Amino acid sequence: MVAALVVVLAVSSAFAVAGLASTGGASSSPALAGPRLATPILSARRAPALLRSSVGRVRLADALDGVLSSSRASTCLTVEEGSRSIYVHQPDLRLIPASTMKVLTGMAALRRLGDSFTFTTSVVSPAVVGAGGVVDGPLWLVGSGDPLLSTSDYAASFRNQPQVFTSMEVLADRVVAAGVREVRGGIVGDDSRFDGVYSVPSWKPVYLSDGEVGPISALMVNDNFAQFRPRKAIATPDPAVHGATILTALLQARGVVVGGSPARGVAPDGAPPVASISSPPLPEVVGEMLRESDNATAEMLTKELGKRFGTAGSWDEGIKVIRATLITAGLPGDGYSAVDGSGLDVADRMSCRILMDALDLAGPTGPVASGFAVAGRT
Repeated sequence: MVAALVVVLAVSSAFAVAGLASTGGASSSPALAGPRLATPILSARRAPALLRSSVGRVRLADALDGVLSSSRASTCLTVEEGSRSIYVHQPDLRLIPASTMKVLTGMAALRRLGDSFTFTTSVVSPAVVGAGGVVDGPLWLVGSGDPLLSTSDYAASFRNQPQVFTSMEVLADRVVAAGVREVRGGIVGDDSRFDGVYSVPSWKPVYLSDGEVGPISALMVNDNFAQFRPRKAIATPDPAVHGATILTALLQARGVVVGGSPARGVAPDGAPPVASISSPPLPEVVGEMLRESDNATAEMLTKELGKRFGTAGSWDEGIKVIRATLITAGLPGDGYSAVDGSGLDVADRMSCRILMDALDLAGPTGPVASGFAVAGRT
């Protein structure tokens, strides 16, 4: 009670002093002599943080209004400071998202598959490795949907280094380490995990010819580009044979005798593994997709979601799973419609609200946030 009284008296005295100063009244006490007080203690000028925040928001809104003045009808924009919305313009308008679609694809994959998930590519054979390391039959290279399965030469061809990838050379080393010295039936590629549709029908043909994306197959080696130097311009017509061809060359370079020609087929059920290799954990895969804006990775994740949680490894099933996952997470599902996972297709649509809500849900730390490119560094 005493402390409260002291505060009240102090504030009352301050008002009295301020009143004398502002009216020009003379002071009868020497203690009050000196320069006139120009600002009362309880003044708006003594609350700069509050003023700065309010004025700043007004100025920001005015500036954004000016930016949007020529395209207001075809633009959505939301701005947040922390959890507080400070500017909103048509947040539910669905527009072509381009590569921002990958944020939703990556978030759905992480929520459904989990941070510890990896893709495992296997080399299998129903024939045992016999005396002298002979496999009296083929080796089957079975695709698991790993979007980063690559040779070191392909990974080194990217301008941005280092690249995250699953090494085909290591897989070949493991085949040799398993004792294989001769494969009489050759190498057969198996991409049957996903459907046989390698491209979205409504994609522009230039996407493949310009190297924006290769054929999307469960067995994807080097993004399914048959040629990538000097630029990724030639897509393989047969991803399964393409993968088998690359493994054949790697084994031959390690002294393994491989008979027959690379081929495609479906591995026999229950064929035991000879060797295998796992991809980096899913957060690294999603990070690579976001940082590099990797269209192939987005599409492979989409088909894998369809395979595991839908009825098939297809775009239709994958999109259904992504949409259901977003809705279950509390995001506004009516702000999302898609035919692919990367945002390449011009029929894709997304609203600012669902993108902002997804970023809020992902948070400022974690696989999604850490996967974004940083200007001047990644």
